[in-house]
Amino acid sequence: MAYEEFLKIPYMKDLINVPDFNGATPLHKAIRKRNILAEALLNMDNIKYNVKDGKGITARGLLAQLCNDKQQPQWDLMCKSIGFDPNITTSYFQHKTNLLEVRNTLSVVAALLATITFTAGFTVPGGFDQNTGEAMLADKAAFLVFLISDTLAMCLSMLVLMFLIWSMVFEPNQSLALIDRSVGLIRAALYFTLLAFVTGVYIVILPKSSWAAILGISLVSHHEENSNQEAPLTSQGNDNLGNGRA
Repeated sequence: MAYEEFLKIPYMKDLINVPDFNGATPLHKAIRKRNILAEALLNMDNIKYNVKDGKGITARGLLAQLCNDKQQPQWDLMCKSIGFDPNITTSYFQHKTNLLEVRNTLSVVAALLATITFTAGFTVPGGFDQNTGEAMLADKAAFLVFLISDTLAMCLSMLVLMFLIWSMVFEPNQSLALIDRSVGLIRAALYFTLLAFVTGVYIVILPKSSWAAILGISLVSHHEENSNQEAPLTSQGNDNLGNGRA
């Protein structure tokens, strides 16, 4: 029976990522043994090649070593035939991810953040002096934090849009890397947008109600702390994003 047919057996797909007592998955073992089963596993939609074994080594790392070994060119040819470049490291997505769907989602979020932060830059807290045109609260430290956070959020959002545009003209592996990096940038943009909002509210409310300003900052700080403690979306947990290539 061919490996492909064997892997189509019911419930077999649920076992392709199960590690042994050493933390090694079937893909780890197939690559270490130079077994052609590795190609069949890499062609499966739910295969996870960034899982680390007990030695902290991923299957992708093992495959990259083989592909870079000029004495074994068949592995490099195999990776090229299935459109997988093990030398490209990703944190959020794998080469089977539906890049078109992810790109569309990220572009909407980035465009909204860029619009919001751009508008906030010209409608600053406290407004402008009608005579000089200067910001009324420009001498406040919190205002500088607001301004810097808002600027960073807008620049990062625009950079994400640029990455997504470039990903439309590059080959799939390079597009995957650009889109993967875009997720980290959009997360940073979201944090800076939140910081800009908090400092803006703080500047306006503090003179009248200090407790409300402090409460607002505490709530947002608690939210950011919880967000940082949550496990990030990794390439091992993106099965719900769809399969296929851009």
